[in-house]
Amino acid sequence: MSWFFLLSLVLHVSGQPFFGSLPPRPTTGVRLFLGEENVTIANFSMIAAGLFHDRDIDQADNSVGTGSDPDGQNDGLWCQSSLNQNMIGTWYNPDRTTVPPGSADGNDDPRPLFANNTATGQIGLLRNGGIGGIQGLYSCVIPSEEGIDQTLYVAAYGNGDFFKDDELPIISSGPSFQLLSSVDADPPVFSLSFNVTNRSPTIVTCSVDNGNQFNVSDNDLIRTVTPVNNDVQVQVSVIFRMRVSGLYKCSVTTDRITTTPLVSTNMAMRDVTVTGSPSNLVYSRNSLPSVTLGWSPSSVISATPQYHVFINNSNGIIINANTTNTELSLSLRPDDEYNIRLVATGEDLPSEIITATIPQVVSIDVQGPVMMPLDHSSSFSLTCTLTLAPEVNDTTVQMFWASPDLIPFKSTTDRDIALDTLEPTMISVNDSVVYTLTLNFFSLQPSQVGEYVCRASLNDGIDTISIASSYSVTVEELEKQGLRFDGSSYLQYRTQFKRTIRKMVIDVTFKPSSYFGLIMFASHWQNGTGSYFYIQLNNTLEFAMDVGNNVVSLSTQMHSMELEKWQNLRIIYHSINNIVTMELNKRLVSFTTFTSTLSGLRLSSGSLYIGRTSPNVSSPPTSLVKSGFKGCIDQIKMSMNGYYTVEGITEAVNIVNCYNDN
Repeated sequence: MSWFFLLSLVLHVSGQPFFGSLPPRPTTGVRLFLGEENVTIANFSMIAAGLFHDRDIDQADNSVGTGSDPDGQNDGLWCQSSLNQNMIGTWYNPDRTTVPPGSADGNDDPRPLFANNTATGQIGLLRNGGIGGIQGLYSCVIPSEEGIDQTLYVAAYGNGDFFKDDELPIISSGPSFQLLSSVDADPPVFSLSFNVTNRSPTIVTCSVDNGNQFNVSDNDLIRTVTPVNNDVQVQVSVIFRMRVSGLYKCSVTTDRITTTPLVSTNMAMRDVTVTGSPSNLVYSRNSLPSVTLGWSPSSVISATPQYHVFINNSNGIIINANTTNTELSLSLRPDDEYNIRLVATGEDLPSEIITATIPQVVSIDVQGPVMMPLDHSSSFSLTCTLTLAPEVNDTTVQMFWASPDLIPFKSTTDRDIALDTLEPTMISVNDSVVYTLTLNFFSLQPSQVGEYVCRASLNDGIDTISIASSYSVTVEELEKQGLRFDGSSYLQYRTQFKRTIRKMVIDVTFKPSSYFGLIMFASHWQNGTGSYFYIQLNNTLEFAMDVGNNVVSLSTQMHSMELEKWQNLRIIYHSINNIVTMELNKRLVSFTTFTSTLSGLRLSSGSLYIGRTSPNVSSPPTSLVKSGFKGCIDQIKMSMNGYYTVEGITEAVNIVNCYNDN
């Protein structure tokens, strides 16, 4: 092999295009990234053709053109997004035609520019020829991570035009003013708009009354591009959030990457004026519903001012009125508070906002129980209170309650509901007058559930108004579950003895409120003597029965059950096996065996008592508790082989329904 051939081979290999790796994408948002200089560039920046290529040919050296060795990264201009999606983005030429696509292998790509978006989340603007004929403002449209298209701009020029220091951005029109916010915004928001030609407005710098200059953030810039081939024309709108009068000045700067920025020699200038503020905002209430506002006129104003009145209450703005006068009559009910804002217009910016508060002078309110009763037998009251402030206390008042069917109560008693009086009670409190009218419920019935309305009619000699407040009486429809016993309550059942009871099963569902009290008692004779059985609470749960020569008893400690909780008790007596068992909540808690001279339990003409015994039981067993049961008993089931029957209630004392509130 000759040295000439070897040298030719090396030159051929080194001449192969190397695309290079792609730059990293942003973690949020979108951006323009210049690969050769390895830098993020600002929107509307200016670059030279020698700063971007279709492959890796240079390092970051602030040099336009090839000035150093490749660094392994592609030297294109990349439009990037944090959106993790393939084949996104589009590049546009200055005339808004689409930059044609190309590949990364360098074969048959369009010239002098092509776009490549084969990588995730970015599209490159790649150059393989001169752009002197299509230089200007290029744009890239790419979706953000939220999927919303964003537009980024870059001004790309041939190397010769790029370095022309005398080609500056030109502000070609004076700024126009536009108020963007409502007149009552604080501070107001407005814009100053002007056109920029010749070079792109990367940075906008403003000042007010020759004060400190500040760079306007991208959030306060709106740049609208008009396509012009080989030129730049952008309308710039600067947004201000302030209420400051004075001379506003703005200039623009074109950021030339790697070289000196270009600053406009002319400025956009405009005097912005602020309307003089009104003062001394006062109000007067002429009658119950009528209010007059008054204020002193605006000062230092070159035009007839327009006054804007905004009135809001707890529901938001309810009145928005405009006038050229310094007085305004309004209809505002006295039973609400109103916040007044007054602002004047006539100059560029609205005046300072002045405020006042019109207080509530009439109030009506209904107070009831924090929690409604759990059963329909409970009593409670609804109290209606009407308060008149000193401004309106010289007023004739009529008050009344109305039921859910809107019928007024015209007497002091009506269906277990009573008014204290037909006329309200009046007292004076700190120059205010307070009226009260109370509605009492003694035994709430389901038919009485609903909304009760307290209404008042007020007459001040000029106007009459009506105000009302209501209270919704709602009771959860509780499931009835048995009967309630209060310690004095009892039920007496008539029984019929047929034969000796040899087997007995008793099921009782009860909810105790006390650890003491008789649940059930039955005896051979009416006075309580002879054979008997009982179930009672005596700080223990007890069952006892007399079987002739022996008293059989079972008990369990009270820790086995809780007060105000439903309990299920089962007693089983079997004379053949001589055994008695006690189950509580389906768990065996006690049992015993016994001997008896009788063949079974003998009950004849006695009665069965639930809750406590009647006075007729004059000689009960000495072990029987004296106190009656307190709580609820849902059901009692007794199975006695058909030989013991309960025929009916002969007496019921102090028995009411029990509701399942657990």
